[in-house]
Order: sequence, then structure tokens, then C-alpha cells
Amino acid sequence: MHNDYAKVVLSFVLLFLSIAFLSNIADAALIYGRIFSANSGEPIAYAVVEAEGTEYKTISNESGEYRLNIESDGKYTIKADLIGYKSRHNQVEITSGNAIPLNIYLTEAPLPMAEVKVTGSSDKPTRPDIGQTAQRVNVQELSDHPGMVDDLLRQVQEMPQVKSRSDFSSKMYVRGNGPEHNIVFVDDVPAYNPYRALGVLSAFNPNLVKGIHLYPGGYPAEYGGRLSAVLDIKYRDGAKKKHRPFFDLNTLAANGIIEGPIGSSQNSYLLSLRRTFYDLFLKNEDTYSIYPHFYDVYGKLSIGMKSKNQFYAAGWYNGEGFRFNQKKSEEDDRSYNAIALNDGYSSGACINWKSLQNKGIILDHKIYHIHEKRNLNLDGDIDANYNSLIQESALKGELTFLSDIGEFKVGYLGAYSTEQVNWDGYGFPDSLDEERPPDSPDVRPIQEHFHINESFLKWSSYISGEFYLPGNFSLYHGYRFSGGGLTNHLTASPRWGIVFDPTERFNIGYFGGIYYQPPTYTAFLEKNYLPELQRNPEIAPERAIHNIFDLEYKTERNWQIHLSLYHKYLDNLIYNNPPDSLIPENIGEGGVKGLELSVISDDRHWLNGYAYYSLSEAKLKTPLGDYSPNYDQRHSFTMGLSARISHNWEISSHYRYGSGYPYTEVVDRKPGVNSEDTPWIPVWGEINGVRYPFYSRLDLRISYDFQWAQTDWNVYLEGINVMNRENVYSYVYDREYLERSPISQLPFLPNFGLSIEF
Repeated sequence: MHNDYAKVVLSFVLLFLSIAFLSNIADAALIYGRIFSANSGEPIAYAVVEAEGTEYKTISNESGEYRLNIESDGKYTIKADLIGYKSRHNQVEITSGNAIPLNIYLTEAPLPMAEVKVTGSSDKPTRPDIGQTAQRVNVQELSDHPGMVDDLLRQVQEMPQVKSRSDFSSKMYVRGNGPEHNIVFVDDVPAYNPYRALGVLSAFNPNLVKGIHLYPGGYPAEYGGRLSAVLDIKYRDGAKKKHRPFFDLNTLAANGIIEGPIGSSQNSYLLSLRRTFYDLFLKNEDTYSIYPHFYDVYGKLSIGMKSKNQFYAAGWYNGEGFRFNQKKSEEDDRSYNAIALNDGYSSGACINWKSLQNKGIILDHKIYHIHEKRNLNLDGDIDANYNSLIQESALKGELTFLSDIGEFKVGYLGAYSTEQVNWDGYGFPDSLDEERPPDSPDVRPIQEHFHINESFLKWSSYISGEFYLPGNFSLYHGYRFSGGGLTNHLTASPRWGIVFDPTERFNIGYFGGIYYQPPTYTAFLEKNYLPELQRNPEIAPERAIHNIFDLEYKTERNWQIHLSLYHKYLDNLIYNNPPDSLIPENIGEGGVKGLELSVISDDRHWLNGYAYYSLSEAKLKTPLGDYSPNYDQRHSFTMGLSARISHNWEISSHYRYGSGYPYTEVVDRKPGVNSEDTPWIPVWGEINGVRYPFYSRLDLRISYDFQWAQTDWNVYLEGINVMNRENVYSYVYDREYLERSPISQLPFLPNFGLSIEF
């Protein structure tokens, strides 16, 4: 524990140093505002803003906001610049203590033929995407990769920090932790269930996304409540220049968007409707079965986007469902008649007010309400019923102070939440318990009945800062304080980090922090675990300690090489003790260590590519023993190439290799308790002691872009798993437990799509 205390003391020292630096810039002159596209009216992120001929320089954030502090009086030429746009110059005269608002509009500049496709990245002169500055996910680039099937989380799974457990799931396993240890935000509103169809698809519309940041660890104090990772998704505003319909159609879904200005380019609206339709066109032989499907509606109204006071209101509704009918097999006495009916929805609304004050201080406040409900009913020989309800109403706010020498934030959250879970598994045969392996990822908890309905208050506050020090050093620090919740424990989480830039192209960083995850059923449900917390009033939040080292080098031709080394220590993990009891305790611990290497070519010439490799090891110590979790993948390698062979045609490929995930092997058999229903039951070997065969998949795509009738068209054809490799998902055994057969993942699948933008 003395190491933890030392880190807390170090964090307080860093805080006092940051306050001292803030006090030194109080009298500096200030130029502040936003960067916009003169063509579309959209805000521009990562534009460089500088006073020409001086060392004063800054960069716009995701919302296009910037703040430039200048210490000397006089006349200056303020230049804004970004690849793909013409530079813009503005003349200003400043005196100490003055604050000058200046919005800057950049005009798009045509690129040469070989560089016609602008992917949205920039020559960012400040900190690269390392450590607490997160990994920027280029949505446009990823959506162009084959095999993404219009699914945002599957696109994120291609990042080197993220693993995918199977082709059938959009769930994210980040640096050796399960999906229950991650949290997803959309415009700072949590999405506690970011999946559809029991995890097969994600809930987010990629055509609405403005930007994504993945924090795979060491994330700043603005975020909390989870042990592993944060995915921060930002939806865009509507078009501000003209009314613009958009339509996208592929073999999985149809998506329509209409957007445009309201009165002036200051205000806009956006409305999106999306639905999968294979449940309508692909009919099962059994008319009682319906393929998994979902639909969603999203609307956003934005006001005053180019003024000091900006306002938006958003609302959404997502629905999903499927029905499956299984008939008892005459050849297998273990089979059952079963009808599974799943349905669910999530809805919500958010109102946000953002104000750019004098001196460039940004105030950001929002109110939101979310409502998520899930139902799963099983009828027939197996009777079971599950439903859950999650509601949350919250007020959150943040004050940001931007400077050319750093950034400082103070924020708060207050929420009233309800978690309701009901489970009745009274129809499951005892034979299924006899045949369930230890550490089973089964679809049901161990108890036959479980009912919880709890409402509670929770709160958090934080301070966070990034400051540029002499000698090309940057300092990160933060504190997060949280309380309330189901168990009402107070936690204090320090965060820290430092970056050294010996050159503009080479960066070294170290980041760390202490992270807490209070017990919530929104997280427990991710692993089908329903601990009866009332049996142990002393249950405490789970804890993780992160340590991350990052190195990044960027060549003159925009080749980017990134190396990460990381270690996470986990303790106070919640498990039933003993495993077959219903008493949860903070008895588990574990560790994750690994490295990630990525090489990316982004020079915007006709050929671009990327390669990712990761090596990791995850270990758990629980009442079941010491073992690797079933999502521990030691090696993974991803590679992609894209070639623009003409102004209209592009070919791209994507290949992924992964070593096998662990599972528990059947090593023998023995007579069952009930010899009639279960004459034989398995004898299990070491928990997750063997591994499935390696995973290998190659996807290809060819796309054609053209203009017709003043409309932009894109048509593509792709092949998923073109090698038709039978990647093993799991094994099933015969009645006698003498032979096993593999369940394979996706076979070769063709896919085509069409998008039209008016």
C-alpha cells in the first residue's frame, strides 16, 4: 500500500505545480474562438493556429475550439492551417489582459490526383495520440476497410488494443479485460448496453459519427467507474449550408438521413432512421422463428453553433428483437423443445448548453435521461424469464481552461439511477448443471431465482490538467472523487503522466492511475453474473492500477510507428466464495501485461497501409483457482492495404490473425446422477488449460465512386473470409462424450452496398 500513498502524494505535488503555472498566465493576452469549414460550416478539429513569426501556437479540439495566449503586446498575423484546406490569415492587435474572439473559416483546397481521398488526419504539431491523449479512431478510414459490415464497434475492434472474441460478437476486450470493464459514451452520455441482438451488433450509426477516441488505459480523471477502457463517441451536428439527404443500403441494413440549416448557418437539424431488414427477406423454414433485427431513430437540433453560446437537444429510440424455435431432435435425447423470444429497447434525451466565456473559458453543462430495457423469455421444455431495466437521470458539467501552455478541467456529475433485474430459471434441467464447465460463459446465472430493484444516488467530481513544461516536457495529472451507488463507498482516484518530446517527430510518455469500479448490475450482466450484494454489506469497489509506457515516431512522409508497453494490476475483484455459494466477496485478483506495435502509412498517395501486432498475457486468481480468462489471446496480427487505382476505383484488403483463445477441455467421462436423462457427464480438465486453433481471416473490397445528377454515389462489393477458413468458435460433444465437433465462425460471405449523398 505504501506505493499507492507515494503516488497520491506525487499527484498532489503535480497539482500544486499546475496551479502555479496557471497563475503565471493570468495577465497574458488571449485570442480564442472556433475553426469552421467555409464550404460545409462544420467545425474543424486539429487545425494549427499560430501567431506567425513567434513561438505561440495551439491546435483546435474536436469541436473546433482553440485558445491562443500571447504574452507580448503588439500587432500579429494569426494563421490557421490544415492539410486539405487553404491557409487563412487574420490581422489582430492585442494588449495585455485583453480577450479577442476570432472565428476562422477555412476553404477546402483541391489535392493533386494521387491525393484525391482526404481521410481526415492532419499534421498535428502537438502531442501525438499517446497515453491519456487517447487513440483517435479514424471512422472514415475504418469504414472503408472490408468486413466491417457497417458496425461501429467492429471497426473499433480493429485497433491493436482491442480483441474480438468471435465473428459473432461486437463486444470489446481491451488489453486483457472483459467488456464489463469498459464503458461507452455518446456525446458524454453513457450507453450502458451498447449492443444489439445479444451482442451480435452494436447500437451506433457510423454515418452520424464525427469522432471517436479510445482510451485503452491510463485515461484521465474526466472518466471513471470502469477498470479498463473508455470509448468516447461524438455525434455530429446537421449540415449548415444546405438541406442534404443521404441514403445507404447494403445487404444488412438501410439507413436514411436528412439534415440541413434552420434559418441560417448558425442552426441546424439532423434526423436519422435505420433498420436491418434480413428478418423480412430471409425466411426460416419454421415460421415461428424471426432473424435478429434492430431499428433506431435519432434526432438532433443545434442552435448558435458559431456563437459564444451553443445549444443542442437530442433524442433517440432503439429497438431490437428475435424469435427462435428449436424442436426436440429424435436422435438426441439431450435436446429440448424451446422457443426463445428476445426484445428490448433503449431511449433517451439530452439537452446541452456550451458557452465560450471571456478569456476563453469554456462552460459545458448537460441534462440527460436514459431508459434501457431487455427481455428474454424461454418457453417449451425449458422455462425461463429474464428482464432488466436501467434508468438514469443526471446533471453534469465541466469548466475547461485552454491555454497555449496547457489545459485545465474541473467537472461534476450527479445522477439518480435505478437498476432492476428479474431472473426465473425454474425450468432448467439439473443435467445442464452437471455438464457445465467451471468458469462457464453460460447464458444463465447459478441461482434459479433472482430479483433486485434498487434506486440510488451517485456523484463524482474531478480536476484534470495537461501542462507544457520547459524542455519539451508535458505534465498530466488529475483526481476523481466518487460516491453513492449500490454500496455507497467513497473513492479517490489519482491519475498521473508525463510526456517528453525530444523532437517534433519523436515522443516518449508514461501514464498511470488508480481506477475503481463500484458494483453495478449494468456491468455484472455483461458476464451473466448476479451477485446477491445484500448478503455482504461490506462489498467494496473493484480496483485496477495502470502503468503504461508509450513511444511514437512519425517520419517526414507520415509513416507513424507506435509502441506501447503496459501492465495492469487488478484486485478486490468480486466473486462468489465459495464458487457454488451466493455470497460475493472482494476475493479475486489478476494482472495483465503486454506490448503493442503499430505501423501506419498515411501519406495520401495511391497506396496506403497499416500493420498491428500485440502480445499480451492475462491471469486471474479466483476461488476457482489460478487461470487465464477465456478472452486471453496471446498473439494477434492485423494488416491492411488500400490502393486507389484511379480517380474512381479503390481496392482494399484486411487480414487478421490471432492465436487461440483458452477453453476447458473434456478429459474423461463418468456416469451421471440420473442415468436415464444423463447417462454420461464430462470430467473437466484444467480450467482454460488448452487453446482453440489459431484464427485467420482475409477480407477484400472493391469500390467505385462517381458523381451523377449532382449526387455523390458509392458502390462496393466485398468478400468476407474469402479463404473460407473454418475458424473454430467452440466444440460440442456427442451423447457419449467420446467425439466432438467444431462450431465454426463465419464462412465466406459476399456483401455489397450502395450509398447516395445528395
